[in-house]
Amino acid sequence: MKVLTLNATEQNGTISVSGTTETDVLAVAISIYNESGDTRLKLETTAVIDGEYSHDITITEGTYKICVADYDGGECATAVVAPAAEESEDDSESAAGTPETGYHTIEKVDESAVTTASSSSAIYISLAAGIIISAILVFSARRAWIRRKNS
Repeated sequence: MKVLTLNATEQNGTISVSGTTETDVLAVAISIYNESGDTRLKLETTAVIDGEYSHDITITEGTYKICVADYDGGECATAVVAPAAEESEDDSESAAGTPETGYHTIEKVDESAVTTASSSSAIYISLAAGIIISAILVFSARRAWIRRKNS
């Protein structure tokens, strides 16, 4: 397992994902799935620096399954992000003295529920597309830099 830990919170339509990886990991792919885990809604990548990653993703409020894997492939670390239960007026008195964070509940998900053969294939295809797009952007930027240098 290359992704060692995964922390995910949602607040005001932003999911914050962070965690740790093994030392040889350079980047992670973060997939956001619907509540049932059968439809990927977003795929974003982020760099890993000194074995740690952190990334914010904007999404509408709701319950989501999060999957984080090494950009080069590997098993997903998974979590569920769900809206926190709203506090009623009766509950507010009993919760006095409890700090209010505004964050949502996270729980471990059975990996087989999210990481099926089809979703793994989709992750690899999306990762390949991301690599190709990154290569095109780097090539274009390098070409522009060379043109400016030669001008």
